[in-house]
Amino acid sequence: MFIPRSSRILLFATLAIVVGSVPGIGQMDWKRLSPNTSPAVRISHTVTYDEARHRTVVFGGNNGTMRFNDTWEWDGSDWKKCTPRTSPPARHYHRMAYDGARRKLVLFGGQDPQFRQLNDTWEWDGSCALQGHMSDKHARVCP
Repeated sequence: MFIPRSSRILLFATLAIVVGSVPGIGQMDWKRLSPNTSPAVRISHTVTYDEARHRTVVFGGNNGTMRFNDTWEWDGSDWKKCTPRTSPPARHYHRMAYDGARRKLVLFGGQDPQFRQLNDTWEWDGSCALQGHMSDKHARVCP
């Protein structure tokens, strides 16, 4: 994941977090980081950079046994587990993108723990998960 503010690449792997410079912008040096806190080992999650808040956000995924519905943010030095009052249900194989015009992350679809396809849309503003459908106005589900 490219982080524009620092011109660095963040690789969130199940065993390590590695940061490197972007070729052409700086020397390509990889550094293994050892944050105090980290999300559980997982696959099939989504990672997106929130440009408004300068945070890398991880949501969901699975560890081969269970599906996650947790939200984690990387601030450049450590992970923080977010605890919104409302969160999308557990899922994997979903997608998330940053909407620069609205300054929010948008999460769509995926599969639930029973492998059923999900067709829901959620937004993340850094404190509150919002749910809605593309044709509906988004209803706020937390203060």
